[in-house]
Amino acid sequence: MGQVVRLRRALVESAPHTVVLLAPGQGRWDLLAVPPDTTAQAAEPLMAAAAGGHV
Repeated sequence: MGQVVRLRRALVESAPHTVVLLAPGQGRWDLLAVPPDTTAQAAEPLMAAAAGGHV
């Protein structure tokens, strides 16, 4: 509780659906936002890549 978290969108072409979560002193997390209308066939390789092959 009482933690400050900064949220910003990645502004690089290589990561159009990436949100960066920054927590000072805690770390950084790059989050992939897959649009809800994405088909399972299109989402599966995106999720596998985001998981680093650990699905």
